[in-house]
Amino acid sequence: MSDVIRWTALITAIVTLTGITGSAKDNIEIRLSGRYFSAPATVQMIVAVEPDPQNRTLRVEANGSNMYTASEVELAGDREQRLHTIQFKDLPVGK
Repeated sequence: MSDVIRWTALITAIVTLTGITGSAKDNIEIRLSGRYFSAPATVQMIVAVEPDPQNRTLRVEANGSNMYTASEVELAGDREQRLHTIQFKDLPVGK
């Protein structure tokens, strides 16, 4: 029988800004589908980032006591779509 994962790994989304420090929008929303997963888990999320000329990279990290993974998506500034789908596969059991 599979172990059950309670999603407690820290997930962070960071929009990397290029150029001088400016006022890129800080509003980022992450939506996970589900709260409990079977190990090894595939976790899919939708990340909403408001388009802004300074937004160039979206980086999402999953960091737990016995694992680390990250995903990066290049952004096209104010021409970029708002919603991005990120998926992490084979996540181990967390605490």
